[in-house]
Order: sequence, then C-alpha cells, then structure tokens
Amino acid sequence: MSRSDRLLIAVFVAGLALLALLLVSEQTFFSLIVVLFALAPGVLLANRSRAVSIRTFVYLVLITQVVGLVVVYLNPDIYSQQSLRPLTFTATEIMPLYLTLGLFLVITVGLFLFLESRFTGYKRLNASPLSGVGDSLFNAETTASQKSKKASLNHFRSWVIIAVLIFVLLPLNFWAFSKGIAITGVKPPELPFKLSGAIWYLTKLIAPAAIAYFYIKTQRNSLLGALFIASYAFLLGMSTGSRGAVLLTMSTVIGFAWLDKRWMILLVSGSIAAFSVAVVTASRGIIYYVVGGQAFGDTSLGVFKTAQEALVLALRDTDWWLLVPSILGRFESFKGAWLSMHFDPDAVGGPFMVFLKFVYWGLVDLGHDAFHVEFLGRTVPEGFYNASGSVISYVLMASHPYTYYVLRFAIFTAIYLFVFERNLDRIWIKNGFPGRVLLPLLVYITLSFFVGAGSIVNILLFFAILVLSYMPVKLRFKV
Repeated sequence: MSRSDRLLIAVFVAGLALLALLLVSEQTFFSLIVVLFALAPGVLLANRSRAVSIRTFVYLVLITQVVGLVVVYLNPDIYSQQSLRPLTFTATEIMPLYLTLGLFLVITVGLFLFLESRFTGYKRLNASPLSGVGDSLFNAETTASQKSKKASLNHFRSWVIIAVLIFVLLPLNFWAFSKGIAITGVKPPELPFKLSGAIWYLTKLIAPAAIAYFYIKTQRNSLLGALFIASYAFLLGMSTGSRGAVLLTMSTVIGFAWLDKRWMILLVSGSIAAFSVAVVTASRGIIYYVVGGQAFGDTSLGVFKTAQEALVLALRDTDWWLLVPSILGRFESFKGAWLSMHFDPDAVGGPFMVFLKFVYWGLVDLGHDAFHVEFLGRTVPEGFYNASGSVISYVLMASHPYTYYVLRFAIFTAIYLFVFERNLDRIWIKNGFPGRVLLPLLVYITLSFFVGAGSIVNILLFFAILVLSYMPVKLRFKV
C-alpha cells in the first residue's frame, strides 16, 4: 500500500469519526474543530523538520488535547472542578486556551526550524543515524554464520543479566515497601548514608534503565520475556505506588515491539501495562492515609496482599474505557490545560517565578499549599504533586494574562530540543552506535522533557549529552 493510499484511508476514517461526533454532540464537534484549527499551523510546520524531538513534542500536544477534550466533553460528569473553574462545555470558551497553545507551538517550531537552517551540519547528523549509519551490528568481514552465533550469544547473555537483575531487585523492592521507602508521596525513614534516596533512584530510574539497556541487546522476539519484564513492572509499581514506574519499565518493550512490528508482543505488553496502571492506581486507596497534612503509607499487608485487594478494587471501580485517556493524561490532559489556563501566576510570585520553576525546579519554591490552592482550590498532603507539570501547563499558567511570556517558553523549548537532539546525533555518528536505538531514545527524552521540564533528572541528562558529544574518546555500545 502506497503512502498516498494510507493517507486517503486515514482522511476517510477521520472524516467518519468527525461525522459520528457531530451526530452525537454538536458542541464536542465544534470544540474539536477549534482545537484542530488552533494547533494545525504548529503541526504542519513541524512536519517540515526531519528532527524527531520537535515532531514528537508537537504531536504529543495534539493527541493529548484531542483525546482529552473529546472524553471530557462527552462525559461532563468526570470534570470535578466546576466549583473552582466552571466549564460550560462550549466551543467559544476554550478558544483563548488553544489560541495561546497554538501560538506557543508556532513560535517554538519556527525557532527550531530557524536553528536547523542556521546549523547546516544538523540535518546530516540528524538523518545519518536513522538512515543506518553505524547500524551494522558487526564488522563487514564477519560472516553471516558468525553474526548469527554472536547475536544468539548476546541474546542469551542479556536475558540472563535481566533475570539476575530482577531476582536481585525484587527482594529489595519488597523490603523497601515494608519500610515505607521509595513509595510515591510518602516521606521515607532516615537511613544512614542517604540510603533512602539511593534506593529511590535505584528502583525507579537506574533499574528500569538497566533492564531497557539489556533488553535492547536481545533479539526482542520473546513473548515470554516480555511477560517476564511486565510482571516485574507490575510488582515494581505495587511496591512503590508509582504508575510512572510501570510505564517507564514497559516503555522499551512496547516501543521496540512497535518498531520491530511484533504486534503480538505489542498487544500483550501494552494491555498488561494498562492493566497494571489501573491496579496500582487502586492500590493507593489501600496504602495511603493522611495525618496532619502529611501522607503516610500503610504497608502492613505486604506487596502481594495489597495487590490482591487492589485487583478487586480495580475490577470493581475502574472505568476501563477511560484507561487509555488516563494514561495519556499522565503526559497532559484537557482538564490540566484548562485549569492551567485559569491559574493566577501572581498568587505564587508572578509569571517569572513560574518560568524559573519550568527551567529548574530547584531555583524557586512556589509554595506547596499556595500552588495547589490556586490550581485545585484545595491543598494536598506534603510529598504529593496533584497539579499538571508538563511544558504546556507551565506555558498556560504563566501566560494568563501575560501573553508575552509565551515567547520565553518557546525560546527555551526550541533551544532545549534542538541542542539535545543535535548533540545526541553527534554522539551516535562519532561512536558508530546502532541507528535503530536512536529513534526510541530521542522519543523517550522528548517525553521526559514534556512531562518533567526542570526536573533534576532532565537537567543532568541534558548536560550528560553535551559532555559526551564533545568527548574525544569513543564509547562502546553494541547491540
């Protein structure tokens, strides 16, 4: 099937969906048209770039807002902030929100394209890894038989390492859960040598990254192996109360199943990940309790008993058809964008304070209670962050009524995405790394920036890429 045929089919299906939406709800239809027309210029501009990061960023904005708006407008009862930010579910009231967002996308993409055109070496660097430069697994002299043997050996070794990692980490996860360590939103006990923080980073960041690294080195064709990692992701999510830990651990399996066109692995691993998110969400009602504005964790049941009770709650209470929109809402949602648009930045020190928080969380303290009262109309326990923290949320929070702040956010976003992708490309070219690994890595770093701009992890990752791109010594990475 040619590209034009696929495009015609996509247009036909989209037309049918819009027609069905018009028949079901006129206001939802016209509101969706507002979103599409407001964001279309930025999307069309992004398609002129060959860069993965800017296209991923723009399409993530489009998908989250289209899905989020349709779900809320068709089911107004799920919008729970009527008393704080009234919403009449019309097309005209959301127009200022999406005109602001559309302006931000146009300026961001325009600046990115300008940087692309000024730095002529960028297109070469960007295109080469994805076109297969350095994508040979072994030297040209290596025979097909040697390639097969070496690939099989790497496959076996990598799965052994993954198994050892998981069987070593699981007892640590269970012990940490029993002691209230690394549970999202719960202040951990004080341990010597800052072990609580070390365990948090090990279980939630380092371990998923290590599993992803060795999974990439396998042949990625084992459904049983995918189920093995999915089981660990579920137990990790249960022992930390973190949906993000589930999605982070499963992202490599799901992403490469899509890239490798292994549809059964994609279907099974994606379904398990979504189901795990629902159960982990239900487990929070069992684990958490609040005393004096501070969240605590009740871990007396243990991981398996908690999972058993959470499973019953999830099967009873979860609206399964809302599961995919809720996962997309982890990146951003229509509700989050709407609340952000009506945020008064002067309540937390002004728009410049919001911008500094966006650049790096550690630069300013917006005030935990003041921030949540302005965003949600209520406080939440210390340790929890129940407000949107995506790039577009920061943009909307600071730019109402200070529209000119859109320019500051657009400049920072364009430079950040351009610099990290250009230098990551340079690392791949210089070291001859396999090109097929670059695409999911670019997507992952873009998603990480989108949902956690200003986090210490993203800051460190950004500077690590800069340093590695200019290192004279070649790195070793074989798949």
